[in-house]
Amino acid sequence: MQTISLLRNLKYSLIAITLSPLLLISCGDSSSSHDQKDKKDQKNLKEHKSSPAIKASVPPIASPSSPKLLAQLIFNSLKENDFSKYESIFMNLGDITFFTKTSIKHRAKTSKSKQDLDKFHQHVKKQLISFNKHRKQKIQKVKVSFQKIRANVGEKGGNWESANYVGYHLESRRSRFGVPMANVYLTLKSQGTHFVIKLNNIMRTNRGWIMTEELVFEGTGK
Repeated sequence: MQTISLLRNLKYSLIAITLSPLLLISCGDSSSSHDQKDKKDQKNLKEHKSSPAIKASVPPIASPSSPKLLAQLIFNSLKENDFSKYESIFMNLGDITFFTKTSIKHRAKTSKSKQDLDKFHQHVKKQLISFNKHRKQKIQKVKVSFQKIRANVGEKGGNWESANYVGYHLESRRSRFGVPMANVYLTLKSQGTHFVIKLNNIMRTNRGWIMTEELVFEGTGK
């Protein structure tokens, strides 16, 4: 639930930053000396390192265009024991930036004072600056849940080598601050047994459908 808490907190600002500060070094005139260019580069580097907020310019990594494709991708990543594939569709800074920009439009419609908007801005500024740290901690928990899901299937008599994708069930489709969200139940079959995995609070951002929570093993035969 740490991720959902972060998403709720993120409704308090209008700001976008990249995954890491970008080094933007402009090309000097061909007649400039190397010493002058070096000083200019160093100045640019210092300015960008000290900047707390930079507009995102890195193109988003594509994610599945539907909940169905997201469920299939997650099944494949589990079957192949490929956590990197799963991590690529887990919530990142670009997704948080998209959520912030979308939710600010909804917030602006209900805001009653400048003080409220200022609070909105300051709170999310802090959240976005610290997002990378939060995401690293979250990814560790997500990796543990990924490995646990694989272990659960084995403990219940399944075998990932023989596992087949059966289907998915979409539930609780909704909108949070204008951003589509839902829960998905993924079903796979192995050794004659059905196994169900829950995908909590999947979200559609500008790059497609993504994960925001750990996987949950729901059991067998559902």
